[in-house]
Order: sequence, then structure tokens, then C-alpha cells
Amino acid sequence: MLIGVSAFSFATGSLSSLMNSLDTVSAKMKKKVQILDNIKKQYQINPLLYEKIQQAIKFEAENDKSDIIKFIKELPN
Repeated sequence: MLIGVSAFSFATGSLSSLMNSLDTVSAKMKKKVQILDNIKKQYQINPLLYEKIQQAIKFEAENDKSDIIKFIKELPN
């Protein structure tokens, strides 16, 4: 029973850590998009350029695998 509780605690902690990492990535992406919106308003950049930069920001956020690699390394053998 103690082993089960320990395993459950570890799994829950790891999952919470992963979810926190994903929230952090999402928050960073939103902040970058807000900055881009401010730049668009202030400098009146081309809508096509704005769209391409926004897509690049989203692509970078979706394809960042560093948190997943870090999580996998933390798992026990």
C-alpha cells in the first residue's frame, strides 16, 4: 500500500509539473503576441508581416520540446 501511495504521489507531482510547464509556455506565447499587437498598432506594420510573425510565434511555442525532454530525464529508470 505504501508503494502505491508513493507511486501515485510521484505521478501526480510529475503531471502537475508538466502542466505547470505547459501553462508557462502558453503565458510566454500570449505575452509575445501582445507585444506584437502593440508593435502593429504603434508602427502600423503590414498585415501580412504581422500574420507571418504571429504564425512563427505560435509554431515556436507548439514545437518547443525542451520541457518534454526535461520531464523524461526526471523520470526514474
